[in-house]
Amino acid sequence: MNWGKFFLIFLRNMFITVALSSLFFGGVGFLLAGKAGFVNMAGWGLILGIVFAPLSLGGLVNAKFWGDYAGRFGSWWVRKETEGEENNGNRQ
Repeated sequence: MNWGKFFLIFLRNMFITVALSSLFFGGVGFLLAGKAGFVNMAGWGLILGIVFAPLSLGGLVNAKFWGDYAGRFGSWWVRKETEGEENNGNRQ
């Protein structure tokens, strides 16, 4: 597993989650109470974004694990279909 790339993707997802939640809640607050509502609800969006953004870590690990598994199984199946069963010298 390429940990450098993994953590860059994780930090990107965390930043996007925090930014979008702040903007969403800030927009709702702005519609309800104007500028003061935007400031208050953007703070809530920031807090909720920071709390829930690490959940994307589980999704990244899960996708990486199952993606590798599917790739290994797929290559085995294609090799079996094109070249036939592996013969280990145990002919009977």
